[in-house]
Amino acid sequence: MKANVVRIGNSRGICLPKSIIDRCELKNVAELEVEGDALSICPAQGSLELRASA
Repeated sequence: MKANVVRIGNSRGICLPKSIIDRCELKNVAELEVEGDALSICPAQGSLELRASA
């Protein structure tokens, strides 16, 4: 699947389809990891605690 990289202020972002967000169970916080030239996006561990303390 391809996704467009869009300008968000001074940054860039990628809009993820709802089906991917649901399938990966992404919530408000995600873990990003770069390995070589690949980007991995996973649900953040402990994201419930992060939201509760905010």
